[in-house]
Amino acid sequence: MKFTNSLLIFLAFTIFSCKKNEKVPLNFPDDISFLEEIKNYPSIIQPPIKQLSVSKIDINWGWGKSSIKFDYFDDGRIKNISGTIPDKTFEYYDNQLITGQEVFKLGENGLATMNLSIKAKYYYKDGFLLRVENNAFKLNYNSIGNLIDYSDKMYNASYEYTDFPNNIRQEVLQSQLLIWNYRGDYLGKFSTNLIKKATFSGIFGAPEILNFKYEFDDLKRVKKMIIERQGRDSIEYNLYY
Repeated sequence: MKFTNSLLIFLAFTIFSCKKNEKVPLNFPDDISFLEEIKNYPSIIQPPIKQLSVSKIDINWGWGKSSIKFDYFDDGRIKNISGTIPDKTFEYYDNQLITGQEVFKLGENGLATMNLSIKAKYYYKDGFLLRVENNAFKLNYNSIGNLIDYSDKMYNASYEYTDFPNNIRQEVLQSQLLIWNYRGDYLGKFSTNLIKKATFSGIFGAPEILNFKYEFDDLKRVKKMIIERQGRDSIEYNLYY
């Protein structure tokens, strides 16, 4: 299961070994075009949303089952994700985060400003990641914080939303086997509402459409999410807190 996926999965990594308080030279010039684009991007005003600490997700793929487990720091940040391939551990050292083979420089707000492993800078608007330097990676949000379209080297995607708040860190950036991104908040805010429909087009030919259905517990938390994939098996997620 997704398991190397943070919001960004790249094809090549340079492995860094870092110690606490170790200083890494930063000599990447500002990209004026990105900075100007972000400056002129419309403001994104998201209503307050507290992400819930999901402890486990059981997944039924139709052809098999798997489970993802989550551990958290006291402040609610994700500490470890197990059951992924490989498991993911998040180690915070002052202004750096190390997770797997990726090393991030963090800003004062806790957001990653740079991926030191691949020398790429991140550009945000009101806490939402929009662009990545030197990468064909774009996200566009509407005025209340819902991702309306996404593109990278493989996909173009568009989204429709329910009226339910997205408090489970839901993020869907691909239509194939690895559907749900499991990441922390260090790469920006998540969409405001739960997804109703996602449409993907790209190198895989005909558009792929994902339809989402939800069931809620007595506390109005998502207890089950079903992703119906046209022409393919549905995927069922059972969430525990």
